[in-house]
Amino acid sequence: SAWLLAELAPDGSWPRHTYTEGFIPSYYTRAVWAMLEANRDLQNPALEEAMRRALPFYSARIQENGFVADWGFHPEKPAFTHTIAYTWRGLWEAGLLLGEEDILASVNKGLCRIAEFRQQGGQLPGSISPAGEPDFSFSCLTGNAQLSLLASRIYRHTGEERLLIMARDFLDETARRQVLRPKSAYHGGIAGSHPLWGPYLRLRYPNWGVKFFLDAGLELVSAAAGRKN
Repeated sequence: SAWLLAELAPDGSWPRHTYTEGFIPSYYTRAVWAMLEANRDLQNPALEEAMRRALPFYSARIQENGFVADWGFHPEKPAFTHTIAYTWRGLWEAGLLLGEEDILASVNKGLCRIAEFRQQGGQLPGSISPAGEPDFSFSCLTGNAQLSLLASRIYRHTGEERLLIMARDFLDETARRQVLRPKSAYHGGIAGSHPLWGPYLRLRYPNWGVKFFLDAGLELVSAAAGRKN
């Protein structure tokens, strides 16, 4: 946290050490959230003050429909639901910790918009273009699980039944694609994309796909049991 604090620019961004040189992605909201969580124990006033500068830098990118500019790996390219969920989760959790109700409402709005896409295309899109156009040619299975987790988190805060339904439906899209063949080397694995040759981690089985799948399942059980944040 001390290193991240030292790397923070005056405008609240992290411009250095980026995945794509010269591009500051919006999914760094997840780091803002992590810093605020760490500060529950650290109790460093300078850290909280810095994150109160950082969050507006990224939340200023929220659009009217709840989508967020620059939330992909590359500028002017479609964003996978993996990084979309990273961005929204960071905004949601940081917004909760700092009491930013407008940010929470925007995340809720955007997630519901993605649910509308799902009704339109029969599944969650694997990515969304900068213009807000969904790509239904593949599923980003990791992103599905992450969005399920987010829906459960929001449900626990708002109690809106539709969010619990979203959480179940989103998670089911990934559950149906898990490899369940005991004699297979991939038993229990979750591919990056469905179909396997989709653009998110083509022909690969990322371990974090299973991690987010388990996280989402646990969060859904907790939310359905009526446990609060």
